[in-house]
Amino acid sequence: MKDAHTKAAEAIFQQRNLPASRQRHPTLLDLHGLHVNEAILIVKRELAAIKNKYTKSKRKQIFLCVGTGHHSRTGHARLPSAIARYLLEEEHLYFTEARPGMLRIIL
Repeated sequence: MKDAHTKAAEAIFQQRNLPASRQRHPTLLDLHGLHVNEAILIVKRELAAIKNKYTKSKRKQIFLCVGTGHHSRTGHARLPSAIARYLLEEEHLYFTEARPGMLRIIL
């Protein structure tokens, strides 16, 4: 079952995004439709790919579309706070909220 969820999450992400390795200027990761754990794994992978592509001398702006919870069962978004916590605690990255449901990171 876990393998099926992983494949489904990857399919959802691929439908909404090109892989960072195939983008000339990766700037937006759309995480809509993903569960928290799935989104965190994808953010971790994609940020690593972006960091490898750009040197420290080049600052890169990345946007994470995390949504606001309009389509969740409870109407309360869990993804924005979970991604924010992951960025701060695990990646040690600071971010701003460019607009509701959109996080902006400078690498």
